[in-house]
Amino acid sequence: MGKYTITAGKTAKGSRIVLYGVEGIGKTTLASQFPGAVFIDTEGSTSRFDVPRYPAPSSWTMMIDEIREMITDPAVQTVVIDTGDWAEKLCIREVCSRAGKSGIEEFGYGAGYSFVTEEFGRMLDLLSDVAERGKHVAIIAHAAIRSFTNPEEMGAYNRYTLELIDTPKCSNCSAVKQWADAVLFANYKDVIVEDDKTKKKHAFGGERVLYTQRTPAWDAKNRFNLDPIIPMTIQALAPLFEIPASVAPAARMADAPAAASALAPATDPEPVKPARATKAKAAATAKPKAEPTSIPAETAPQAAANSATGIPQTESWIGIPKELGDLMVANSVDPFEVRMAVYQKGYYPYDTPISAYDPNFISGCLVGAWDKMFEVITENRKNDLYRGLDLNSDELPF
Repeated sequence: MGKYTITAGKTAKGSRIVLYGVEGIGKTTLASQFPGAVFIDTEGSTSRFDVPRYPAPSSWTMMIDEIREMITDPAVQTVVIDTGDWAEKLCIREVCSRAGKSGIEEFGYGAGYSFVTEEFGRMLDLLSDVAERGKHVAIIAHAAIRSFTNPEEMGAYNRYTLELIDTPKCSNCSAVKQWADAVLFANYKDVIVEDDKTKKKHAFGGERVLYTQRTPAWDAKNRFNLDPIIPMTIQALAPLFEIPASVAPAARMADAPAAASALAPATDPEPVKPARATKAKAAATAKPKAEPTSIPAETAPQAAANSATGIPQTESWIGIPKELGDLMVANSVDPFEVRMAVYQKGYYPYDTPISAYDPNFISGCLVGAWDKMFEVITENRKNDLYRGLDLNSDELPF
């Protein structure tokens, strides 16, 4: 008998859905009706809807962290990314920050697009992990009209597709379509009528529909035997949310692994300063971050001072960039903990305020490699490092 067991029948997995279409047709409204839908709103499109949502991610790292948490969140039955193209923008910004580039074109020779496609693919792998746990995943996207050349035909023609990076070598558009179980194109179904007298043509109708099969005019597909054209209603999408009854919802949501993703944190960059640098040298060489992008001081986690860790909450949140501050708030991390971890890694003296860190260091090392930095902070908490520490001391006790 071999090592592998042959199985048959349907498996208990959530559906992976891509819903894209023209602007204002109601993509978000339809997705809000998906069972147990919870949004990761990357562009603020749900602000006028009464829907459950996670905090709007201010960085790619934060968005990935939210997806991981959704795996074990019992309130989440469907993860909705709204939208995929704005998530791609966060991905581009992350890739550029890690490499110290001001834009994706600065990489040259298309290398930047390759890095973005690789990173975006890791997110799709993580979303597949969500589906493996029996939860549904929906990516909402805008539609783009692109020229397409069919090798079997002469000439090119326009067609609707996803508004994502789509080049011959690097294509998030193709990756998402391959990843999905259903790619649904939302559009208005118009009827063209010709006037018998004037021979002029007029468009009537405007019914909102979903196209579920590919045609020369648009990208679409489904693995649920849907009709080619269906109403844009949740009832028409019922087959997408059927999961074998043998797997109870509670079982599907339980005991998700802690390492839910193949995402590898960014590697640490070279230290920007020696650990024992003087205060004067740190002040002279540091580049302050612009104030308008700072996280408001009132959003700081106030519970830290009274927690079992004994963390002395005396640090200012002024000048901390929002993308870093959001991660700190989400993980109840005090600025003092960040400064201590940065000091321990040998990047800055422990008395250098976060607002004086180089912006590239913040975006590339702290935000981009937040997992590694938070590991240091977690270890410090386990070792009770902060209790009774004198913040006014010139030297640390280790």
